[in-house]
Order: sequence, then structure tokens, then C-alpha cells
Amino acid sequence: SYGKAGVPVYRHGALPLRGVRQIPESSFAGRSNAIVAAEITVEVFGERFLPSYTEGDNSAVVATDSIKNLVLRETGTWPDATLESLLYWLGSTLLREYPQMERLRMTGQQLRYDPHSAHGVLPARSHAVNEAPTLDVVRDDHGVQIADLRSERRALELLKLTGSAFTSFVRDGYTTLPERRDRPLFVGLDVGWRYAVAADALGNDPARYVASEQVRDLCATV
Repeated sequence: SYGKAGVPVYRHGALPLRGVRQIPESSFAGRSNAIVAAEITVEVFGERFLPSYTEGDNSAVVATDSIKNLVLRETGTWPDATLESLLYWLGSTLLREYPQMERLRMTGQQLRYDPHSAHGVLPARSHAVNEAPTLDVVRDDHGVQIADLRSERRALELLKLTGSAFTSFVRDGYTTLPERRDRPLFVGLDVGWRYAVAADALGNDPARYVASEQVRDLCATV
């Protein structure tokens, strides 16, 4: 295997995400997708690449610079609304373009921009790492298939101001910490989830899509 890591892509005016099923724990109802930004990593697998390492024969190797250029160009043709669907779009294009590629692992790490005004004209960059799905795609007799998919929300930071206790721990001659019945508690959390039907992550039926913003709000509520 070999690949290209961290290709930054920016798509303006992507298809909005609408029609998600709302949950009581979250006010999230959709995304405008006025700007979708992410770093895309592509890992390529295939037996035909072995001679590159054992014999110095690069005749089957697609240059990682070409992979980067495909990712940049085809992000502009992506017709859907979820980061998972962007990974599938790019992976499918790569597998169709290069038959020597047998399987791909596509990872997307969201570069988050939050609206800075009610008009959404000036988004502000957030340095938090949020959505980071990983998608494996393979080619078979029926076309390009999803072999594995894991959606993920990273670097949640939750601060509970009251209601957390730390008591009844070991006390001995080295102990100076007092027991606290009520104290602040900071939690750093990454959370990943899988779909019963992986294709639901592509957002073709938004009511079956699990938005990472809802996962965030659900974790905060719990």
C-alpha cells in the first residue's frame, strides 16, 4: 500500500443537508454547506504495487501528486451533502480511473468553519477537530462497494460544573487530597459509530443520516 495524506479541499456551495430526523437532545436540523472544508487522506492497496518495492518497477504506480490532483478536481464535481459521501465519491472515481487499485481507505478530517454572522457571509475557522470518518471501498463484479465505514466525532470538550463527586478513595500517609462531593469535571471525548446499512451515511435519505452535531449534543446531554 501507499498513499497521499492531508490533501486540503474547500468546496463552496455544496448541496445543503436538509431533512435529517431531529432528536430531543439536539436542535440541529441541517447544514447549509456554504463551505465544506476537509483534509482528505487516501491509502491505496493492490498486489500490483509490490514490484515497486521489490524490483523498482513503478509502471503500475499512480503518482501521489496525481491522486492529489484528482481529489482536488473531483471535489468540485461532488453532488452530495455529507463528508462520508465525499469520501465515497472520491474513492469511486479513483477505482474507476485506475484498475490496478484494488481497495482504498479514505479518511476525511473536517476543517470547521462556523458562521460569524446571521448572514453567513463571513465564516470563522475553528481549530477543533470534529468530523473524521474513515471509509474503505473495493471494486467487485457489481461496481464499487463500501467494505467498511466508521463515522467519528473527535475532540469533544465537555465541562460539567456541578454534580460530580470524588470520594472514598485510598487514604494513607501520602494523601493530602480532600474528598469532594461536588466538583467541576472536564471530559475530553472521541466518539465513533457505525451504520447498520453503511450507505445511509451517504445521505441519500437524510432521515437515516446521523449528523455528528446530533451525536455531540446527545453526548453533552447525557
